[in-house]
Amino acid sequence: MKSIVAVLLMATACAAYKAGPPLSRCNTMMPKHGNATSQGLDTLDANFRVTTDTPCFKEGTQVIVTITNVASNVYFEGFFVQAREVGKTNHSHGEFDKALNYPREFEGNVQTIDCFGNAKSAIGHKGAEHQTMAPLSWIAPSGLTEDIEFVSTIVFHKETFWTDIKTPIKYDASCNPTGSAARISGVAGFVAAVMLIIQSLL
Repeated sequence: MKSIVAVLLMATACAAYKAGPPLSRCNTMMPKHGNATSQGLDTLDANFRVTTDTPCFKEGTQVIVTITNVASNVYFEGFFVQAREVGKTNHSHGEFDKALNYPREFEGNVQTIDCFGNAKSAIGHKGAEHQTMAPLSWIAPSGLTEDIEFVSTIVFHKETFWTDIKTPIKYDASCNPTGSAARISGVAGFVAAVMLIIQSLL
């Protein structure tokens, strides 16, 4: 009887792991994988990297947050990302989604999460596919004028994971984003200019 219960508990834990980060973990962002504990952040750089395509943001800025492997033989099965004000753990800002260049074969392996009652304020895995890159889109909300940090959890395997990975980005009302954010702003400006020309011809 005990062995049957143990098997059922293991199956439940495995199913929960593959379902992605639960709402109950929005605060700690700590995977509930038995008695496993987080790896030291001093070992993170040899395995994974979390980067942004711009060092600053302002209202409406789109920031691309990318999780990538560093070592060619390393992959990740899970991830969990939020945008928090520095030093705060009870709120996540903005809206997440998968970026336009998210690997097509893994598009079904990502989901937004409504942490702290805010729609799409976090993003994480759904499934346990072996990924080496996850480009994620974040839109800065109105009213946020504090510096933030993207706080991430990366799961290599059920009992091997890293938590409290922080990627800072500064608020700047005069921010001119680089990378993808700049390209999007440029396209938006071009479209607006074309509309003005069309209206002047009518």
